[in-house]
Amino acid sequence: MISRLEAHEEQGRLGSTVWVTPGLPFMIPITASFVLAVILGDLIY
Repeated sequence: MISRLEAHEEQGRLGSTVWVTPGLPFMIPITASFVLAVILGDLIY
């Protein structure tokens, strides 16, 4: 991904800023916890 961004920057296709969404990194722990909840069930009850 970084190499693609660098290539676009060299070609002048990127502006001065790059937008990054903070929600994407949270998808991995949310998905993992959902899978664990489906497999293990409710551990508190």
